[in-house]
Amino acid sequence: NCHWGGTVPGQTTGDAPCTGTTMPSNCPYNFFRSSGDIQNNWKSMFGNLQTTRKFQGNPPLSRPGTWAYPDMLEVGRMPTFNEDRTHFGAWCIVSSPLVLGHDVNNDTTVDRIWPIISNTEAIAVNQAWEGHPGRLAKDNGNTQIWAKAQPNGAQAVLLLSNDGSTIDSVDINFSDIGLSGTVSVRDIWEQKDAPDATDKITVTGLTTHDSKFYLLTPKKE
Repeated sequence: NCHWGGTVPGQTTGDAPCTGTTMPSNCPYNFFRSSGDIQNNWKSMFGNLQTTRKFQGNPPLSRPGTWAYPDMLEVGRMPTFNEDRTHFGAWCIVSSPLVLGHDVNNDTTVDRIWPIISNTEAIAVNQAWEGHPGRLAKDNGNTQIWAKAQPNGAQAVLLLSNDGSTIDSVDINFSDIGLSGTVSVRDIWEQKDAPDATDKITVTGLTTHDSKFYLLTPKKE
């Protein structure tokens, strides 16, 4: 069940007190609203995403048993395909429940967003648990880099644009996400391998509110 009340994990008073630090969580709800209601625009979606950050500490309070939930997905109702895709990736990288909010009877909408919502590699990132629900690793102002631990020492990384114009160049530095050296790179949006990278990935020409979604796996020496 979803809890939309006056208590969140870590509060010991109110209508559903719990520490939220057991495994699984001892909170009496499966997920809890971290934000107000979402709307189908970038400002609302981006703002709701930020509300998950306070539950990503050490220990994280968004965890198996009770997940931080910044409201349902507006994928299919955002103004652009890029915003739909970035929205889905953002909810995946922070382990949010993926509750679709579009009109499932509208074949045109379903066909347009099917490559996003049926991306099994993105969903696998959302479902993985390696001790942390995902976190904001770096905030550059016009971009954010989010990361989530994956099996085999890998990190899933979402670079998103919070800018109204194309960004010429931005680096994903491995030191910001707990990696070093050379990694294999899997492009989650394209669902294909990219060239190996060492110490960083440089992304060029990131368009308005678009994103890059990668699975980075350390190379065995």
